[in-house]
Amino acid sequence: MPFAAPSASGSVAEDALSWTSWSGSTWERVLVGRMSTSNGVVPLDEVREDIDRAARRLRTATLRAGTVGAALKGGLNLFRLLARARRKPKRKGVLRVAAVDAARDTVAFASFLATFAGIYVAVDEGLAMGYGRTRSGEWRAAVAGAIAAPALLLADPRGCGHTGRVRDMPLTQNTKTQNEGHHGLATYLALRAAVLLTRSALKKREKGEYIDDYPMVHTALAPFASKHADVGLMSAAATVILSCFIMKPDALIGPYANFLNRHGGKTVPHYRALGDFVLSKNGKDARETLSKAAVTLKQPLLLTVLGSMDDKTLMASRPLFWRLIIHPGENSLHHFFKFLLSSWQRSVSVNAPLYLVSTMVVHRTRLFDPKLGPEIFKRSMLGTCRSSLFLSTYCALAWLGPDCLQTLTGKANWLTVFSGVPTAGLATFIEKPSRRQELSVYCASRAVEAAAVCCLSWGLVPQVVQKKLRVDVLTFLFASSAIMRCYSNERDVFKSKYLNVLDFVFGNQGHGKQRVKHVGSVYQIATQAPAMATPPTSPEKRK
Repeated sequence: MPFAAPSASGSVAEDALSWTSWSGSTWERVLVGRMSTSNGVVPLDEVREDIDRAARRLRTATLRAGTVGAALKGGLNLFRLLARARRKPKRKGVLRVAAVDAARDTVAFASFLATFAGIYVAVDEGLAMGYGRTRSGEWRAAVAGAIAAPALLLADPRGCGHTGRVRDMPLTQNTKTQNEGHHGLATYLALRAAVLLTRSALKKREKGEYIDDYPMVHTALAPFASKHADVGLMSAAATVILSCFIMKPDALIGPYANFLNRHGGKTVPHYRALGDFVLSKNGKDARETLSKAAVTLKQPLLLTVLGSMDDKTLMASRPLFWRLIIHPGENSLHHFFKFLLSSWQRSVSVNAPLYLVSTMVVHRTRLFDPKLGPEIFKRSMLGTCRSSLFLSTYCALAWLGPDCLQTLTGKANWLTVFSGVPTAGLATFIEKPSRRQELSVYCASRAVEAAAVCCLSWGLVPQVVQKKLRVDVLTFLFASSAIMRCYSNERDVFKSKYLNVLDFVFGNQGHGKQRVKHVGSVYQIATQAPAMATPPTSPEKRK
């Protein structure tokens, strides 16, 4: 449908080029080789140049997105395979099957990112040509991100997103196929998008734009303006995650549940015994739970103490049995420091590959620079040690908090666990400020996921939502739309390392010029002229 001719006074140069204009179809003129320059029509050479640029951008973005996806997922899967090989599996052929699954998972994730980037760039360029780059600048990136969001279905390694096999199963079932969804990734990105939008709102708040017109919004944003807001979010997330870990373990699913089981420092029977014990409501139930735990955990001391008490004395001594299950024969502080040392070693094995992969993706060729490379590796090693200390302290405080609270109150029930585990969030102060927000957003996404599973198991979510909708895709749609909109129009709300990766795929000039123009090499910087207007002249030369 033709567009009305723009006025001469208000026309924008970059908006003059569109797939259709008041003089006819630009594509028709390109294909037939004719291009009129009258009535404001853009010359044919400029149209062909812009089409070639858009095609190059599409190819480059797709290829680089696929490469990033293969590097990220492939690197993590490789470290998992190495860790599994070190444990020497009992059955033959397990590693081969795991390797095939890892390769399939890597290809699926790389295909997802490549398709997402390709669709996004294609839609972005099409909207820019159809409606004008400046006129559509406020909403174009958001629309393109939303349209590209269903590419997340390609990340299902077995194609379950297309067949509907997983969608037909209730999300409350803790099965292997349930883990093929991407609720964790989608929720994390949605919270990351919420952080970006909050930063954008905080910028306006600092300028005083909300005081007169929206005073309630100005007040509501006050907690987020605090420099310790990340620690508060981390403590809130710990309340949900660690409470579910003890009292409702089926709410934590997939690899994250295994992660907590490992770094909790105890065995799964320990966790189950603690959960059943704090949820017991009378002496009879508590005695049965403790008797089973004593046999399962092979703790004769627990049976001896239990046999010397009646039900009334048992209920009054519940904190004692909590300690007998977790650290028999040790006081709380001794267990804290002992656990801290043992947990740090486990934490290093987790953080080392994460820092290595992220360093390779973010810094790339600078790793091989004789001057920058050693410094980058040094910072990566220090970051690994610091993050490992955070994780070990987080887990140690998670045990210490309820233990101390139960000692003070003389009670050991679900409320003391729920009120004691938030102390684990204080470990976030160990991390450097630039990492605190990443940790808090990641843990908050896991907390939201756990809360959603609880709501599902309690019957609070309609069956039609469980069976017919891909909630992870809808969540990712919001996330990608918000993130790409901020990347296009408010780049200053991003941290530099995220911009580095996004620029590597979509271009470091944002979306104003619609170019994949990356940080140049030394050769390019030395040989290419700077992209700038005519340099200013001094007053003397002007005369």
